[in-house]
Amino acid sequence: NNEVSDILLQGGDKIWVERHGRQLPMTDYPIDTLELERTVDKVFGQEIKGTLKSAAVVNTAIQLRGDEAGTIGLGRGETRRFRANFTQADIYKTEAAMSLTLRVLNEFIPQLKQMGIEPELFNSLLPASGLGLICGETGSGKSTLMASIFQYCGETYQDRKIITVEDPIEYRLGSRDWIAPAPAQSQIGRDIDSFHNFITLSGLRRSPKIMGVGELLNRLSFEAAVLAGKSGHFCLG
Repeated sequence: NNEVSDILLQGGDKIWVERHGRQLPMTDYPIDTLELERTVDKVFGQEIKGTLKSAAVVNTAIQLRGDEAGTIGLGRGETRRFRANFTQADIYKTEAAMSLTLRVLNEFIPQLKQMGIEPELFNSLLPASGLGLICGETGSGKSTLMASIFQYCGETYQDRKIITVEDPIEYRLGSRDWIAPAPAQSQIGRDIDSFHNFITLSGLRRSPKIMGVGELLNRLSFEAAVLAGKSGHFCLG
C-alpha cells in the first residue's frame, strides 16, 4: 500500500521503506537483533540464519496472508507477495547482523497491451528464435515486463511452451485463460544450481518455444543464452 516499493529491516537499525525513491523511517527505535532473527525463523524458516552464518546470501520469495486480527497489516483473505534478500553485515555498532530487503511485488501481472508499449516494439517482442534482453536500472520493472510477456504468450498462443529459471520466482505464471502447456518455473538453489546449467543441461532438452532467464550476470550464462537462441528457441533474459 501507499506505493511503497521496498522495505528494509536490519538488526540494530530502524525499519525503513522506499517510496518514490525516498528512504523513509517507519520506527523511532532500532529493531532488536534477536527479535528480527526470531521473526525470520518463524516466517521464512530457521535455515536462513544458518546460511548467512556460512558467508552466503539468500534470495527467495514469500507470500504473506492476512488474518482477522490484522497481525501483519493485512485483513483476512488479503495477500501480498515479496521478493526477499538476506545478507549478513555489520550494521552501525551491531556486528554480523541480519539485513533483510523486501521488494513489494504487484498483486497481479499487468496486461501486456496495457503497459504503453509502442506498436512497432510490441510486434517485435516475440520472435520465433533468438535472444531478447530486458535492461534497466533496479526497480524499473524488468521482472514485471518479463512476466507480462510470458502471461500474454500463454494466454494467446497455444504452441508457445514456456519454461523459466529465476532467482527467486517472483510472479506465479498461469491463469484460467492460459491455453498453452502450463508454465514450468524453476528456482536457483531449490531446483537447479545455476542459470548456465539450467539452459544447457535442462532447457535445451525440453523443447520449449520460450525460455525465460531471470538474470544474465556472467559470461557462462550469456554464452548459454546465445546458444539457446541459435538452437531455434527464443531466450528472454
